[in-house]
This record gives sequence, structure tokens and C-alpha cells, in this order.
Amino acid sequence: MIDSILASVKPLHENGVRIVKQYDVDGTLICDELHVREVLNNVCLNALEALPPKNGFLHIGTQMCKGDLYIVVKDNGHGIPKENLDKIFDPFFTTKKTRAATALASATVMRSCTSMAAVSVSPIAR
Repeated sequence: MIDSILASVKPLHENGVRIVKQYDVDGTLICDELHVREVLNNVCLNALEALPPKNGFLHIGTQMCKGDLYIVVKDNGHGIPKENLDKIFDPFFTTKKTRAATALASATVMRSCTSMAAVSVSPIAR
């Protein structure tokens, strides 16, 4: 699933963007594939849009911790401003002028995914 998502978004940002895949765990994820795919696609697109024009990187991988599978996405984009972190799962919240429908879909999908698994956003100190 992750490979096909990356294949679909990579052509949108091939200008010096490095995509790193690191699968520490290989197996079958039992989930609502449509919703998980939509969330990962939106996260990857948002990350790619926030990357610096040169030397940008997107890292996506899997890891196991205490019996739970994690899909981890990291990038070196400008990040989400602190004042927006508590709003990112709200329907219609967006900082983009033309993405209100996507924001609603993303919020709805994230709520659906959080009922199945732990979904969180963790800013990394730079």
C-alpha cells in the first residue's frame, strides 16, 4: 500500500525531493484500506507541498513497538504552526485557499481511523 501511494505522489514533486522508505516490519495490516490509504496519501501530499525546493526529503516507514504496528511519516518541511496543531483534525480547517473539501474529507477519514488505531501528529524539534 505504501509503495503505491508513494508512486502516485512522487511525480508531483521530483525536483530534488528524496523519498526514503524504511520498512522495519513486513506483514499484512488489517485495516480499512480505503481510509488508511486516503490518510497516508493526504499526509504525503501535504508533506511534499511543505518541502523546501531543493534538498527536501520525505521518509516513510513501518516499525513495531510493543506489538503495535506504526506507519511513520517524517519530512523536513516547514511544519505545522503550533497554533494550528489542535485544529488539524477539525472538519473544514485548512490553511490553503482551495482545499476546504479536502480538509473535510481528511478530518472525516482521520476520525474514522482514530476509532481503529492510534493516530497522532508529533512535531519534531529542529
